Order: sequence, then structure tokens, then C-alpha cells
Amino acid sequence: MASSKINDRQALTIELAGSEYGIGANSIKEIARMVETTPVPEAPSFVVGAIDYRGQLVVVVDLAARLSLGKATADITSYIVIVDCGDRRAGLLIDNVLDVINLDADAIMGVPANLPLPEALVAGAYEENEHLLLLLDVAPIIDIADTDLLKKLKKAKRVKS
Repeated sequence: MASSKINDRQALTIELAGSEYGIGANSIKEIARMVETTPVPEAPSFVVGAIDYRGQLVVVVDLAARLSLGKATADITSYIVIVDCGDRRAGLLIDNVLDVINLDADAIMGVPANLPLPEALVAGAYEENEHLLLLLDVAPIIDIADTDLLKKLKKAKRVKS
């Protein structure tokens, strides 16, 4: 049974807190090494900060913290996956990039019961070679990376100047 939330034919597989997850390839703009971030005032604890991405301020979300899996280590071995969802853009801090896989629509399932992470952040599951890969739903994950946070950051920068 295919999940209606997943329209991608490919997924980027990533490592996060010792486990493997998938992100639909259609939402990914770029994969970059971790860079210095600027703190965002009044941001939730899973927001690492903001970066300048090609002249645009982008909020970086600690994906492990967002999924309630602990905190990621933000160092030179970490990656930021820049994702878009509609008119929203954010960076996802992850531990490692693993692979890009082709998705067989018949092997995509709905969200499994008894997930170890927030169900609203999972689009579905993909079974490949007797391995179940959770496919993450980018929209609710980056929902917090809204313009209000960026406005607060811009305002704080003006006050400091």
C-alpha cells in the first residue's frame, strides 16, 4: 500500500543517532558540510541557528533533536541538508549522508504503529531487502523554520549594530 504523503521516486538515506532514515529527493536542494551558525533568539531547542545560504538566511534544525532522538554533534564531520517545502526552506543537521536510493512505489507503506519518534514527522516506511526505512516528512519537520524566527534574528542583528 503506497503512502499518499510520498511522491518521490528517490530518497536520500541519512544516518541520524545511529539509525538510517530517508528524505524524499524532491525536497533536497543541496548537501553541505557543517558551517558556523548564528543563534536565533527565542528559537525552540532543536533549532541550531541560522546560516547564510546563497544570500538567504536559513534556519538549521537539529534533526535528531526534532525527532526526539537526542542532540546531534555539530562538528566538521556533520552535514546540513538544505530542503525546500513549498515556499519554506531550512537546513537539517544530520550525522552522515549514506546513499540515494530508487523507491519502488509498491514497497512504500503507511506510517507504522508504535514508532519510536513523533508519528507526525514520518511520511511512511519503505521496505527493501527485509530492511524497513522510515521516510521523513519534511513539511512538519521544518514547520518551525518560519519567517517569524528569521525576523527575530534580523531584528536582533540590527539592535547589536
